[in-house]
Amino acid sequence: MPKSDNAHKPILITGCPRSGTTFLGSVFEASKDCFEIYEPFNSDFTYHLALPTRFYRIENRETLEIRRQTDQLVELSTLSGRIKKLPRGAIDRFRAQKDTSSALALKKLVQRTARFISANRVVIKDPVAFFSSAWISKTYGSKVVIMFRHPGGVVSSYLALDWEPETPEIIEHTMPETRARLRDEIARWEAAPEDRVGALILQWKIFTIETMALARANPDWHVVSHEHLCDQPNEVFAELFEAFGLELSAQVKEKIRESTTAENVVDPKKHIQHNLNRSSKTLKNAWKNRLDDETIERIKNEAEPLWKEAVSQFYPEKGLVGAA
Repeated sequence: MPKSDNAHKPILITGCPRSGTTFLGSVFEASKDCFEIYEPFNSDFTYHLALPTRFYRIENRETLEIRRQTDQLVELSTLSGRIKKLPRGAIDRFRAQKDTSSALALKKLVQRTARFISANRVVIKDPVAFFSSAWISKTYGSKVVIMFRHPGGVVSSYLALDWEPETPEIIEHTMPETRARLRDEIARWEAAPEDRVGALILQWKIFTIETMALARANPDWHVVSHEHLCDQPNEVFAELFEAFGLELSAQVKEKIRESTTAENVVDPKKHIQHNLNRSSKTLKNAWKNRLDDETIERIKNEAEPLWKEAVSQFYPEKGLVGAA
C-alpha cells in the first residue's frame, strides 16, 4: 500500500491499566514496519526511563535528561538509529546501569532480527505513559490510541491479579478539572484508603475523565473501548492500520485470529495476566463471573453512569458497548 504522511511517525498506545493495551500492542508488533517498545515508562520493567515518579506527567518543563531519553527511544524508528546503538548495548551487558534505548536495540536484534531490520517506526505501548501522552504527541507528532474499558473489567482484573490500587501515584498527576469533578470521591478515598474496591473505582474514574478530556482536545486521536475491540477486532484493526498508513498484512491478520478465536482458554473464574490466546467475545464479560454480587452492584451504582457518559462520547452511533 502507498505510504502516507503518517508512515514514520511514532505510535503511542496507552490508556487505563488493564484496558487491553497489551493486546493492541501485540498486533501492531506483528507488522513488519513496527518496532514495539514495551512500557518504557514503567519502572517495574528492566528497561525503562529514569523518571521522577510513576505515571509522571511530562509537560513543557521537562528536563534535558528526560528529553534526551525520549529522543533516543524515538530514534529506534530507523535502522541506522538502531545500528548506532548496538555498541553501547553490547558494552552495557556487563554494566549495572544500562542505556535503555541501546539495550532495546540489542534485544530486538537478538530476539527478532527480521523486525530489527525492517521496522520503520516505533510503537510505544505503555499505560504508565498516559499522563504524558499529550506531550509525546506534540513533541514527536505521534499518533495516539487510548484504550478504555468497563469499570467491572478493570476492577476484576486488579483483584484477580492481587494488584494493589495505584490511586496514590495516579492522583498525584490528576489535572485540576478532574480533581474538581471527583472532589467527593477523593475525599471518601482519603478517609478510607484501605477500601480496595473504592480505590480502584476512583482510579478508573480518573483515567476515564482524563481520556474524555484528552479526546476533546485532540480530535485526531483514536479512542477504542476494550468491549468494541473484543466484539469487532478485525474492524478495529483495519481502521487503525489504515489511519496510520500500515499494511494489514497476512501476518497481522493471523495474529488477530490467533488472539481472538481460541476455544476454552478464558476460564471466567480465573485471570491470567497478558494471556493473548483468548476468545475475545468470552473475555469481554468474564468479569461478571469473577466478582461477587455486592461488588458488581457497587460498580454499577458508583461507576456505570460515567461509563455510559464515556461510551456516549466515543460511540454515539453504536450505543452502549459492553454495558453491564
